[in-house]
Amino acid sequence: MADKKTNSVKESSASSMSTLDSFKNTFAETICKGFAGGYEEAQISGNEFTLEKIIAEIERPRNLEFGDLAFPLFPYLKKLKQSPPQIFETIKNSAPLFPLLGTLSLSGAYINFTANSATFAASLFSVAHQAGGKFGSSVEGAGKRILVEFSSPNIAKPFGIGHLRSTVIGASLHRVFKFLGYDSMSINYLGDWGTQFGKMIVAYRRWDGKRALAGDAIRGALDLYVRFHNEEESDATLGEEARETFKQLESGEADTVRLWNMFKDISSQEFERVYKMLGVNFDLITGESTLNDKMEAAIARLEKAGLTETMVPCASVIMTAHDMAS
Repeated sequence: MADKKTNSVKESSASSMSTLDSFKNTFAETICKGFAGGYEEAQISGNEFTLEKIIAEIERPRNLEFGDLAFPLFPYLKKLKQSPPQIFETIKNSAPLFPLLGTLSLSGAYINFTANSATFAASLFSVAHQAGGKFGSSVEGAGKRILVEFSSPNIAKPFGIGHLRSTVIGASLHRVFKFLGYDSMSINYLGDWGTQFGKMIVAYRRWDGKRALAGDAIRGALDLYVRFHNEEESDATLGEEARETFKQLESGEADTVRLWNMFKDISSQEFERVYKMLGVNFDLITGESTLNDKMEAAIARLEKAGLTETMVPCASVIMTAHDMAS
């Protein structure tokens, strides 16, 4: 089954590509026939007059007002001993282009091809219809994994517009990469750790948090967080209490961990509601808290490498580009 699926994707990709390239091939064949019909065989005996070479020379015009494709005449002027207008007229007269395919024009030393839009659209739609949902896909990413981390909202806060933007862009990229054959993995890295949770838990305990979360739990949690900062302006002990509470969370104190998990559950339900509306799913949902038990080992490694400087009241890590490279 896997082989059949891969072959289906390859065929779809090839068919869409051949449709897009068919007009390029038509243009190249017209140029090639024009050379053959308008000049003596001795004049066009070089490799530059072969169909393969002509196809390779065709490019996109710098100014798309000139057409869809362009063929440079510079390599042919000296050998044919003619000016661009003379070569153009010879080719056009020797190999007339069927109007339903497109038109030819001259701009400087470039012969330009403009595809007939109706014919091009009809060809493209026909292949797209035959390919179904696989039109435009490819296997360029086969055997390659790509990680797309996006959304990453903060626990106990409303889903902000910045996170919505990241979610839409990230989910789109994830789908594009999968469509191109990559093993694309979508990751949601939540902001679920830090001193703000000490503040949240202090606010919950001080100001009847159970009642505050009874209705719109996310809005209630935000109100508690805002109240904490407002009250802290006149009560300096709140900041110290929040830091101590976060230390309790770090050390695994049961009730503090319970409240932290409660905020996580409330947030997860709200995030899932938003993701369901957007049609977004994740292969992995993780967060900052997963690194909590790895911090000591990481710090010890940095200290051993001489990349930390002890300051008061904590250790600050200082790294240079040279240090990171080594």
